[in-house]
This record gives sequence, C-alpha cells and structure tokens, in this order.
Amino acid sequence: MILIVVCGVTVLTTLLITRPVKALIHQAEQVTTSNKRVVTVPLTNPGTYEVDLLSKALAQMSATLEKRSDYIRSFASNVSHELKTPLTSIRGTVELFKDHFAEMKLEDRDRFLNILEQDTDRLTRLVQRLLDLARAEVAQPRNYQVQVNEILDRVASRLHGEN
Repeated sequence: MILIVVCGVTVLTTLLITRPVKALIHQAEQVTTSNKRVVTVPLTNPGTYEVDLLSKALAQMSATLEKRSDYIRSFASNVSHELKTPLTSIRGTVELFKDHFAEMKLEDRDRFLNILEQDTDRLTRLVQRLLDLARAEVAQPRNYQVQVNEILDRVASRLHGEN
C-alpha cells in the first residue's frame, strides 16, 4: 500500500512540477543560447500556481528582452547613420585638402575648415549624448531577478510543504 502511495506521489510530482519546470528550463536555455529571435509563451499546463507565475514571468521577461533587443538594433542603426554623416563630410574635406590645398583660395580653406569644425562639434555632441544615455540607462534598476527569485522561493516552499 505504501509503495502505491509513493508511486502515486512520484507521478503527481513529475506531472505537476518536474515536467513544467523542465519545460521552463528549456525555454530559458533557448532564450539564452539562440541566435534567433525567441519569445517564450506561458506554459499551457503549468501544474501549480507558482509554476504558472514563474512561466508568466519568464514569458514577460523574454518579451521585454526582445523589445529591448529590437530597440537596440534600431538605435544602433540610427546612431551609426548620425555618426557616418559628419565623418563622411570630414573625410571628403580632408581628401579635398590633400588634393587641392596648395591652389585653394584662402576663403575656400576657411570655409572648409569651418565645415570641419562644425562636423567635429556635431560628433562631440553625439558622443556626449550617447554617454549621457548610457549613464541614464545604468541608473534604472531592473527587478526581474527579484521577481524570479520570489517565485522560485514560493515553488521551493510549496515543494517542502511550507505554504
């Protein structure tokens, strides 16, 4: 009789906790190791309330990471464009000076030097804004790990029967 109860508890534990937790581990590993876009969805049969919470938190974290990744890709594209414009102008002016400096009129030299100065000022402002943005981003705490830890603590308490 005791053997049947032990087997029953083992099967229930496997169905209600172990399988869903393994599925969550698999989802987390996919998000961590995949080079492709991976957005997890909450488990359809989480088994317990705590595993359901953990599943939803993981899915929300995955979606947030994907949004952030999209934002970073877009931001990097925009920043590279903003940096390339003055750099292209600077490169063109330097090449012009290399090829035609000796025969160039003084007012043309001054005009091109002003362009160089404006473009370097523009680059300096862009870099300063990027640094300011990086500092602001670091100052914003993220609480995902706290949420996941709280859910894992609940799951562990439930497994040990501590409600």
